[in-house]
Amino acid sequence: MLDCKNERCQAALAGHPVITDHLDEASAAHHARLKVLLMELGIPFVEDPRLVRGLDYYTRTAFEVLSSDLGAQSALLGGGRYDLLVKHLGGPDVPAFGWAIGLDRLAMVLQQVKGEAPATAPALLIPLGERAATEALKLARTLWDAGVALQLETRGGALKKAMASANRLGIQTVLILGDGELDGGTITVKHMATGEQETWPLGEVGKRLFQ
Repeated sequence: MLDCKNERCQAALAGHPVITDHLDEASAAHHARLKVLLMELGIPFVEDPRLVRGLDYYTRTAFEVLSSDLGAQSALLGGGRYDLLVKHLGGPDVPAFGWAIGLDRLAMVLQQVKGEAPATAPALLIPLGERAATEALKLARTLWDAGVALQLETRGGALKKAMASANRLGIQTVLILGDGELDGGTITVKHMATGEQETWPLGEVGKRLFQ
């Protein structure tokens, strides 16, 4: 019923309970945190308690990304979390999420909005802690909008592991953002080739990466 596109199906659902009114405590906290992050990042969203995906292994969040540049066929991608799937398939108990993309639609929108593809990412941004993770997302969006092809570390692991990953990827500049940097309005910069480390004002990150 939830996935039925017939108008009679949708009319039949009117007045029935919605899932967001019956979340357990952990799921409600997760859902609230997601909405806070979207609002802090300025990402517009519509909460649709009847949105479903075609497979039953999804947990907590399901989503669709829509574009106003595509007309009636506005969906670019859809997906969600499936935190139990890897374990059910015999693997480790790890969280996961994924999506299916309409590549032709995505390519069309990117050409219209962004032009040519950006160069290889010049830097990796590593947030340390939950507070820094939120601010790093804001900073990354600002830099992306300015044309900086920045990579953002989102796995939340140890700094040493993230640095090793940057080294394997050949990234030359690593930006580290923690509570100390946020309090001082700065960011720590590590130049991988030389091992040199310095401090930049947060407001100058984009300009200095372009130098």
